[in-house]
Amino acid sequence: MTERATSESISLTPVFICWSSTRSRLAAEALRPWLAAALQRTAPFMSDIDIQAGADWWSEIADQLKTAKVGVVCLTDENQRSPWVLFESGALSKGIGDNRVITYCMGVEPGTLAGPLSRFQAVRADREGTWKLVRSINDNTPAPLAEDALKQVFESHFSTLDTNLERARNYSQCEAAPTERELLVEILRVAKGVERQAYEAHERAEEAQRYERLERLRRLEALVSPLRGDKLIKLIPDDEEEHPPPPATAD
Repeated sequence: MTERATSESISLTPVFICWSSTRSRLAAEALRPWLAAALQRTAPFMSDIDIQAGADWWSEIADQLKTAKVGVVCLTDENQRSPWVLFESGALSKGIGDNRVITYCMGVEPGTLAGPLSRFQAVRADREGTWKLVRSINDNTPAPLAEDALKQVFESHFSTLDTNLERARNYSQCEAAPTERELLVEILRVAKGVERQAYEAHERAEEAQRYERLERLRRLEALVSPLRGDKLIKLIPDDEEEHPPPPATAD
């Protein structure tokens, strides 16, 4: 078997990098190319880099969340309660026995995490924490590097990542306002809720109208049939004969 055939037979592990807010985005932008270079058996995905202009943004995100084997959540003090971070980390944790979700913490201590994010392995965005992150991702690849080789790769690449992370560490602008992505996911959530409620209301109205029509036909049958002697007059189709009344709705 040729070297090319051997390399092509090794599948790449999809790694989804989750972010929300400016500091988190800066960390994700530093981490994404670094992981691709340091762990060449991975396929990191970061939305701002990997979604092409004009592409269906929502479909791309959904597809990547479905296929990801590892999720890295770039977590900061500003975004740890972000609806978008909670949404993506929850989607990444599907079938958690096979998938790994790692919170990469910058400016927030792993031990202080609460709620859903406290379930996941948390590391600091420093040398020690990044080494733990790299080891965890490497272990989840089809053909992981040996520990010694992995350590050598890490040591030769970490300084580049650390330099790029400084931009995120030094970012200090107030980020109280929600990001465009957070606003979008909230709009989608509300829109889907309204659509679901409208659909359910329409279904209830149709069910009530159907039941009322059948009740009128039953009463008409009861009035007309005795006038025809033994001949039963059927006004209601057989497939609707046992139609139950619509469920009661709460005010």
